[in-house]
Amino acid sequence: MQLLKKGVLIWIIGLMAFLPTAAMALKTSVAGHVETKGILRWVDYNAGRKGHSDMGGLKNGIDSYSELVSLRTELKIDVLLRPEYTNIPDFRFEKVNMIYKGAYDAIFDLTDRYDNLPVNVDTHEYEVGRDQLRFENDLKEIYADFVYQTSATSTTMRLGRQMVLWGEDTGHFISNVLVPMDLRFATLG
Repeated sequence: MQLLKKGVLIWIIGLMAFLPTAAMALKTSVAGHVETKGILRWVDYNAGRKGHSDMGGLKNGIDSYSELVSLRTELKIDVLLRPEYTNIPDFRFEKVNMIYKGAYDAIFDLTDRYDNLPVNVDTHEYEVGRDQLRFENDLKEIYADFVYQTSATSTTMRLGRQMVLWGEDTGHFISNVLVPMDLRFATLG
């Protein structure tokens, strides 16, 4: 993975170094977000017992079992580089887009219950170990667009890695293979 990141960095520097002389500046746009989510599992052992409300919940007090299951912090950065041309050539570099996503789950440092997970695993066999669950460090997309434009035609070429979304799954369960769920009239929000 480190070799891929070094190769991408060298590729970007080379691309910027060999820009046509008509490109005097790069317009840079950076966007992203940082998000932290905590998941608390709570079980009320008194719910449904005689003398207790079936509703359970916090109004009966937290006298049962609760634990922090996940405390995940996620960082996503989107960088867009566009050259600003003084005179527009027929064949030109149009833009470079990079999307990086990193995450860290602090639950592995806050508790010791995950210490028994294997550390050295074979990721080529799609095995997952403690470090793969704890950290995420991925360059999701990086691509460059080139345009060849004449008065009659325009051709675009995209080089790199890009994820293409084909739609959104509003509700999917494994049992949908046998008995599909009809969500045409559901109010989702």
